[in-house]
Amino acid sequence: MLIPRDLKLSIMGKLDKLFGPWSGRVRALLDDSIEIKDSPEGGSLLDQLRYVKYLARIVREVGKGHDIAYFTHSRLTYSMGLMLSGMPWTSMLQVTPGVGSVVVDEGQGVRLLLRNLRLRGSVGVDRLLEKYAQLQLFKRIHGGTLTLAVSRSVVYELRRLGINIPMLVVDPGNGVDPCVSGGDRDIDVVFYSRITQEKGALDFMRIVRALSRLRRLRVVMMGWGGGALVDLLKKMNPGNVEFRLNVDRDEAMRTLAASKVMIYPTMLDAFPLVILEALSCGTPVIAHDIPAVRFNFNTRAVVKVRPLDYRSFIEATLKLLDSDLRELSTEAYNFARRFTWDEVVRSEWNALGKVLEYWERFPHQPLPCHS
Repeated sequence: MLIPRDLKLSIMGKLDKLFGPWSGRVRALLDDSIEIKDSPEGGSLLDQLRYVKYLARIVREVGKGHDIAYFTHSRLTYSMGLMLSGMPWTSMLQVTPGVGSVVVDEGQGVRLLLRNLRLRGSVGVDRLLEKYAQLQLFKRIHGGTLTLAVSRSVVYELRRLGINIPMLVVDPGNGVDPCVSGGDRDIDVVFYSRITQEKGALDFMRIVRALSRLRRLRVVMMGWGGGALVDLLKKMNPGNVEFRLNVDRDEAMRTLAASKVMIYPTMLDAFPLVILEALSCGTPVIAHDIPAVRFNFNTRAVVKVRPLDYRSFIEATLKLLDSDLRELSTEAYNFARRFTWDEVVRSEWNALGKVLEYWERFPHQPLPCHS
């Protein structure tokens, strides 16, 4: 396994928080990995091209005697290096290139791209051209292989953006360990994710401020983050929000199991693991009805509201808090039980076999998308 040194050090520094009971296995995997130079993300074009050439050489050297080169990341410098190595290759799309994920999916092509960039505050012509160029370069690079995706939403969003390449969805693309729950659910509302605007941290606080004017609630904001955004969130705190930052997985699961409802107004996801973790603890979730949520959570335990309709978030939260949640909790448990890591491994392994079949049968011919 090849891994950039900066990524390896970052993962090693927070193994327990990220992987909990799996941390020992991940550490062993990282110890056996082959370190490569850090990717020059944000560097000059010349630096990027040099890195592509370097990566292609490393893949050729390490790949001797192996069947396929595979990166579980869709960064274009990695994909270009794999493409130029001459080996059969593929990568796993964790998000949708160009936009991360689609929030509103009316329209298609450049118009859809522009509309979603505007929602993130990126409205300039330069930004639109940059993202459009990224999508076209992605299409050119990945058009010659069978690309894997962690979610059907990624394939759907790329098609709506006009990018039709051979794709295969790994299903299931995510798994979850059982949650040890029990005891009282004495937290009314919880947020759990990275503390970023894209994951809905600011929107969550705005929703909680509105809810707190209507009734007394105990609220926990939990996740990974710090800096100016967390400082701003603390200033916005109506007085009933407890911050639990950078906690390990065990504490996160205990908090979810003690919560009645999770509000997760994300606008950047493909297959939200945090929703799956909440459901495994029997905790219903309220989220935007974006493709990443709609395609992966066909259950009443995930209440979907129209994107950017925050009044509906408030109404849905009050409705859940006023209801008997035992039936929804049971549905949440049962839904999450279907997503095991053993099934993810089996599905991903089978997908890699299909990639090899693709290279054997159609080494230079594109295939239609598979979902």
